[in-house]
Amino acid sequence: MEQTIRFCTTPDGARLAYAVVGSGPPVVVIPGWVSHVELNWATLREAIGPLAQRFRVIRYDKRGTGLSDRSIVDFSLAARLADFDCLVADLGLTRFSIFASSAGGPIAVSYAAEHPHQIDRIVLYGTFARGDGVAGARRTSGALASLVRAEWGLAAAALTELFIPGATTEEREAYARMQRLSADAEAAAQLLEATADFDVRELLPQVTAPTLVVHARGDHAVPFEFGREVAAGIPEAHFLPIEGDRHALAPGADRELYRVARDFFVGTGEVAASPESDPTPEMPRAGRLGGVEESATAISAAHPDTLSEREIEVLRLLAQGRTNQQIAADLIISLHTVAHHVGNILAKTGATNRTEAAAYAYRHGFL
Repeated sequence: MEQTIRFCTTPDGARLAYAVVGSGPPVVVIPGWVSHVELNWATLREAIGPLAQRFRVIRYDKRGTGLSDRSIVDFSLAARLADFDCLVADLGLTRFSIFASSAGGPIAVSYAAEHPHQIDRIVLYGTFARGDGVAGARRTSGALASLVRAEWGLAAAALTELFIPGATTEEREAYARMQRLSADAEAAAQLLEATADFDVRELLPQVTAPTLVVHARGDHAVPFEFGREVAAGIPEAHFLPIEGDRHALAPGADRELYRVARDFFVGTGEVAASPESDPTPEMPRAGRLGGVEESATAISAAHPDTLSEREIEVLRLLAQGRTNQQIAADLIISLHTVAHHVGNILAKTGATNRTEAAAYAYRHGFL
């Protein structure tokens, strides 16, 4: 599987690089912090495989990054949206899905709100609606941007620790190098400053495309609450919390993320409502993703109507990551009663642990 790299020219004269791989309905991948469609391909080839088997996947480098023009002065959201418009026009896309991560989320939300009839489905990973406070960048403080300008190597290492805490030395060095090769110091600083000004919260209710929001609970770069805010703001969005503290997923976990995205884009288990019924949509399987593990056979064989109302209440809280003590306090019941309900939930759903039970709740629309 090989990608093809092409270029398009924006209204302000910037040349954007984009890569195309696979065949089928189009999916546009909006990059996050920085990217390089050529250098990233070596690590993404395997991960993106499940998606490219069913879709034509388009990735691109934002202005000032990767193979796109580096001599850029405008990194505003408006400029980035104009770039996205340019890409869509150059490819002749009339309807497509979007996969956006991190800083790509506000672009996806803005475009989907403005062009609802063009967007089929959306998957958002580790993203946000307001940039203030993301990756330590705040409107009121230019400390991080100043560090990037003064010592890009040191800043790249610091950001690496933020994005992939606990990574091996080899992985940290490779990730820091990727950042330095994907953007120069001035472009990286301006990207941080511009992103801190992003605020698309008012546009969230205008997104009508089916949307899946995935976010790691311990994400150090984009706090979990930011992802929850996005999911809560988009009508009927599905929220998939995953375990872990990494913003950039580890090798293997990223492949599972693309597999989950593929299943969501093809509409796995989607049930069209009819006048006679109001079915609960079956969500794509989470598989193993950043520590979230689901037993597909056991869960798909279980039936939600076997759970009592109280068990469903407990299941919802369990899926939100609450401990038995917290569930007991929320429902004003004893710890013994909570443990009893959890045991019943595991037995009835076919789950072998709390994570599988949480995945069950997600698949059956209880969240």
